Amino acid sequence: MLGSAPVLRTITVALGLGLASTTMVGVGVPIASANPAGVVPGTGDDGEAVHVAVDYAFALDDAQVQREQVGAGVDPTGAQALRTDLAFRQVRQLVTPRAELAIYRNVWLSFAAPIVIAQSSELRLAGGVDRGTSSTFTDGLLPAGGFDAQNPGTALGGDLAFRSIVRR
Repeated sequence: MLGSAPVLRTITVALGLGLASTTMVGVGVPIASANPAGVVPGTGDDGEAVHVAVDYAFALDDAQVQREQVGAGVDPTGAQALRTDLAFRQVRQLVTPRAELAIYRNVWLSFAAPIVIAQSSELRLAGGVDRGTSSTFTDGLLPAGGFDAQNPGTALGGDLAFRSIVRR
């Protein structure tokens, strides 16, 4: 029977790991923190008493509004017929200042005040739909000229059915 030497050279591995860790610390490479939510304000010498941050969010929402088709030409015993009637779009920009205040070791209060910079939304007629065939207009949910919240009483032109005010 032939003898075999150990495959893992523990002394070599230990020296390599020790040299690598010494080199990394010696170079001044910072230790990475995986989760920034784990950094909390603290009291005493080991932490900062206050954390302040500002978050920015931009949201763009698009959706299709479908309505059920009823009346002549629709099979009452068949599946419910749906038709895309309107297209919805909303844009929102939000800034949220935050502050975290340490009370005791690993106990803190968190404050946040979301501020809407701008928000607007609109409804347009979907492709292939006009004001005469849109069930939203024929059922009287919106006036024939649409509704402009920025300038009430003024009819909207083109395929625009509704325009909200712009929040600033």
